[in-house]
Amino acid sequence: MGGLAVGANGFPRATKDVAFLVGDEAFERHPGGLVTFRPGVPFHKDRTDVIELVKAGLDVESCRDYLAAHAPSFVADFEDAVRRARAEDE
Repeated sequence: MGGLAVGANGFPRATKDVAFLVGDEAFERHPGGLVTFRPGVPFHKDRTDVIELVKAGLDVESCRDYLAAHAPSFVADFEDAVRRARAEDE
């Protein structure tokens, strides 16, 4: 995700983290072109970014369908982010 992605979708934020270039062994490739981190690779503000994208109007159904088809292990985390985003909007 990253600061640029959320900024382009209506939630600008400055980043204070450092980006590291990591080797291909840190990623998993899924059908449909989705690339994710392998289990154990730490996430930083990415979960918060997903919450903000949901609040900014992300097409939740399309994202849910894509994850279910191509990265089902992320569906539960995505659903949690959607619940948090909706709770914060209330």
